[in-house]
Amino acid sequence: MGGNDGERANSYPIYQDYQQRAEAFSEVFCQKMSEGVALTLDGQTELVSTEMVSGNYFSALGVKPAIGRVFNSQEDDQLYKGHPVVALSYDYWMTRFAGDQSVVGKKVLVNNYPMTIVGVSAPGFGGVDPARSPKIRVPIQMLPIVNPGWDTTISFRRLQWVRVFARLKPGYTLESAQASLQVLFTQIRQYEATLPEAKGWSAYNRERFLQATVLVEKAATGYSQLRNSFSKALAWEWAKKGVRVNNISPGWIVPHRDEDVGPGSFWNRLIVDNRGKPEQMQEALEGGHLQNMANLPIKRLGRPEDIAYLALFLASDVSGYITGQLISVSGGVYMP
Repeated sequence: MGGNDGERANSYPIYQDYQQRAEAFSEVFCQKMSEGVALTLDGQTELVSTEMVSGNYFSALGVKPAIGRVFNSQEDDQLYKGHPVVALSYDYWMTRFAGDQSVVGKKVLVNNYPMTIVGVSAPGFGGVDPARSPKIRVPIQMLPIVNPGWDTTISFRRLQWVRVFARLKPGYTLESAQASLQVLFTQIRQYEATLPEAKGWSAYNRERFLQATVLVEKAATGYSQLRNSFSKALAWEWAKKGVRVNNISPGWIVPHRDEDVGPGSFWNRLIVDNRGKPEQMQEALEGGHLQNMANLPIKRLGRPEDIAYLALFLASDVSGYITGQLISVSGGVYMP
C-alpha cells in the first residue's frame, strides 16, 4: 500500500487495526522518519535525524539496550503526547557523547520540548532502513512534538504516513498471511466507507475504494531507500570527474496514453473503464478513489511533463551545482 507520504505508507488507525486484529502476525509495529529535528543539550542545539517508533519496535526486532533501556509498549505507547523520552543510537552516542554512560537520565529539548534520555540502542543496530539510520528515536505518540502541526494526524484515517512491519506467526506463509490480512483490510475499508468523510462519494468512487487490495512483502526484499544512498555514493565518486548524479521521485502522475501503463495497473483499469467518458474519468481521479488529493498542497495530479522539465533542468548546465539529491515531484505531499 502507498499513500500521502509515499510508498508503503498507512494511516496510524489502520496500523492499530492490524496490531489488534491481524491473525497472521505475532507482532505489528510501525515507524516514521523525520529529518531536521532540533535537539538541545547543555545549551547547544543541532539538527538530527529522528525516527518515531511504536512502543514494541525494539522488542519486535529483538534489539536490546547498550545502556539504560529502550522503549516498550507498557511504558512508552499508552498516552498521546505522554511519553517524552529519547533513545540514542549507538553510533550517535559514541560520536556526540564519547560513550559517556552518565547520559542516561539527562534532560534534553526536542524541538524545544523537554524530554529525557532513557538509553542507547545496541551497537550495530541501524533500524529498518539502514540507509537512513537515525541519531535518536522517540515514541510515535510524541508525533506533534517531532512534527509540529501534525496534532490531528495520528487519529485521521485518510492520512497515510506510517510504515508498518510485522512478524509472521508460526504456520503462516507470506501468501496465507496476505490472504488473511486482505479479509481484515476489506472489513476496515467497509467501515471507513461509513464515516462522515465518505458521505459525498459517488457510487463509482465508493466501489473503487472497496475494491482496494493490501500487499504483504518480505522485509528481505528491501525497505531501505538504497537507490538514493547508492546515488549519493556515485555522486560523491563521480563529482571528481565532473559528473552529477540525482534522483527524481514522482508522486501521482497521470499517463498520456493507454500504452504508457501496464495491463493490470490502476491507470489501465481507469482508462479502459472510462474511455469516452471524460467527466467520469475526472470524477474518479479527483473523487473518492484518490481522496488523498485533499492532502496535496498543490491541488492537482502530476503530468509527465512535470517530470520531464525537472529532468531537463537537472541535465542542463544551469543545475551544475546540484548533485547527490533526491527530488520529490509530488505536489508537496512529502513536506513535513
